Amino acid sequence: MRSLSLIFSGEERGIDPTDTINWSLMEEISHILAGTYVTALSNFLDLNILISTSYTMYDMFGSILNSLLTEMSCKTDFALLLNAEFLIKEEEIYGNILTLFDPASLDILLKRINGMLYQKFGQPEIYFYINI
Repeated sequence: MRSLSLIFSGEERGIDPTDTINWSLMEEISHILAGTYVTALSNFLDLNILISTSYTMYDMFGSILNSLLTEMSCKTDFALLLNAEFLIKEEEIYGNILTLFDPASLDILLKRINGMLYQKFGQPEIYFYINI
């Protein structure tokens, strides 16, 4: 996120994430990315997927992930992690998009993915685990 913010803000380095304008820029980029990825997933799976308001956090990755996993582990054992690649102004940026669906929604997504794999490949070699 910080790399994207640097590109969009035009600053060469040293972006201060606590600055109000920079924080707003990072939040807006997060909202656009979340909406874009969920819309693409919704279209690809032919499902109506709606998202709650995204929440932006700035901390060390391990700290953020630990707090999210602690919160979500009470509800589900699975999450959907998407790889992301951006090419902006000839600069490549790689990252991950972590989606945390409620258990019932994630089961529906995984069943749809399994169904698509079965339709395309018959007996797919790669199975997604579905918690039933």
